[in-house]
Amino acid sequence: MERINEYLDQCFNAYVRNEELDNLKEEILANATEHFADCINHGESKEEAEATVMDSLGDIPSLLTEIGAVKKDEEPAQFDPFGTDMFQGFSGSLNNMFNSLFQTSSKNGTRAETYNDIVSVNIQGFSVDIHVKPSTDDLLHVEAEGNLDQISMKAERGLLKIVEEASAKKLFHNDMDLTLELPVHLQAIDVQVVSGDLDLEDVSLESLRFQSTSGDLSIKNAAVNDLAIRTASGDADLNLISVNRLYAELASGDVDLVCEKAGSVACSCQSGDINGVFKSSFDSIGFKTVSGDVALKMKAKEPVQTDLNTVFGTIDSRTASTEGGKEVIIRTVSGDISVR
Repeated sequence: MERINEYLDQCFNAYVRNEELDNLKEEILANATEHFADCINHGESKEEAEATVMDSLGDIPSLLTEIGAVKKDEEPAQFDPFGTDMFQGFSGSLNNMFNSLFQTSSKNGTRAETYNDIVSVNIQGFSVDIHVKPSTDDLLHVEAEGNLDQISMKAERGLLKIVEEASAKKLFHNDMDLTLELPVHLQAIDVQVVSGDLDLEDVSLESLRFQSTSGDLSIKNAAVNDLAIRTASGDADLNLISVNRLYAELASGDVDLVCEKAGSVACSCQSGDINGVFKSSFDSIGFKTVSGDVALKMKAKEPVQTDLNTVFGTIDSRTASTEGGKEVIIRTVSGDISVR
């Protein structure tokens, strides 16, 4: 096992260490040790067993690059999947909110506002839960319930900015609820929260961006042109009529996706599962996870060119790969892959 340990150390030591990479290394080593023992039990010498296991490991550096590991001599890339800077001010917003951590809060109640000519909404918060549904008229209706002196709303040049401030007493309690009723002309929603959830139903948007530490995202019966998601431990439950570009990056959460019509779809998880159901056409699919399983169902019988790879899991594909077909790329380290 000495050669195997040295190879893994060499591969992983070139990248910035974090919990996900440490867990991945331990998982690969555990599987390699088990494989080595099986080879010895089947009569191979130690040298032969090491060679067999080394061949089975494949190109670990390429694997680490694919899952987004950062080399020690490189700067991490900004999260900017669609060429915008929507999320780049998030860290500054969090710092500003923590500066007001110990402000007092005593007001409780409901605040209702109505806005005209708003085309985009930006929401920043800590423990706010957000509910989005269609408006019955041509106005944007916003209702906030909870500690009203912790929330501010400012409309300017077609943008409504809603900020929930933090207090020491209320920081870790989801006692702020925010309901938005959207007019048909509203185009974009940008949500940046710590522990709050977002649920959205029966609306159509040009752009939706959701970034959260531990919040979940639920979408039902919605059409979104550009959809970007980034969470640390939240789940994404997505039922979409259509999406042109979908980018989802989750650490330990799961992705459950059902889509009528899709363009380019890219989802990656560190330790979560990805389940995708595509009812009609799509342009391309890319699913990557480290220790989760991937299940894909394609109900439209279009030609697809599949590229499926797992290091320690199994592959069960009942779909033929056709040169020049719609691209389907699936990668996992220790999970199983199922394609129908």
